[in-house]
Amino acid sequence: MRLRGLEVCPPCAMLLVKDTSLYAYVPLNVVGMLVSFMLAGLMSALNWKRLGNPRRMWISIGVTLLGVGWTYPKLFRLSALGLNMPEPETARPLVSFIQSLPFLVDLGVHVVATVVATWGLKTPCQEHVRAGGARSSVLLPLGLYLGPLIVWGLFSDITRR
Repeated sequence: MRLRGLEVCPPCAMLLVKDTSLYAYVPLNVVGMLVSFMLAGLMSALNWKRLGNPRRMWISIGVTLLGVGWTYPKLFRLSALGLNMPEPETARPLVSFIQSLPFLVDLGVHVVATVVATWGLKTPCQEHVRAGGARSSVLLPLGLYLGPLIVWGLFSDITRR
């Protein structure tokens, strides 16, 4: 029997399946679409690695890196780094249009990036659970992601007063 690219006997395959925990598909998508597709990309990359599919793992990591490239310039304005970025009123019309609808653009990016990162993960996750495999909770990664953001938000608000 082949499991994770290795030839193993059925009893060993059952032990490997039961020892491996995967993040469930639906909570992974909810986290990706509503909170952060970067977090969903990393968690799906872990799932793909645990399933033995390095190609899909690297696709998920690539989506995560694109997420970093999408998010950080918005958090830290590029003009603060000395780069001359055009202001919205002097920018090209398409750029002005996108800047006027940031929420819808961000939501669209979150949905598309999450779908790309988790593409094809539903069936392996269902088969894994059906075979007796463990499920990981998304609460710990979600807490590790949101915790520092909440603390930073609280302290930055306190220092502004």
